[in-house]
Amino acid sequence: MKPAVIDKVMEELPETQRLALMLRDADGLAYETVAEMLGLTLANTKVTIHRARLRFRAAYNAEEK
Repeated sequence: MKPAVIDKVMEELPETQRLALMLRDADGLAYETVAEMLGLTLANTKVTIHRARLRFRAAYNAEEK
């Protein structure tokens, strides 16, 4: 993965999705901790992270073409 493309794609994510994804995947925090930090329910946090991963993957693949 190219760091410049990763940065660009991350900037395009909605703020809540970007924060949730960073806290979970980059910082390795538990879903419960991410939920508490963002003021979301656990279920909503999981959905937000799932959608962020899907959006990130699609945008990254589009940039790579």
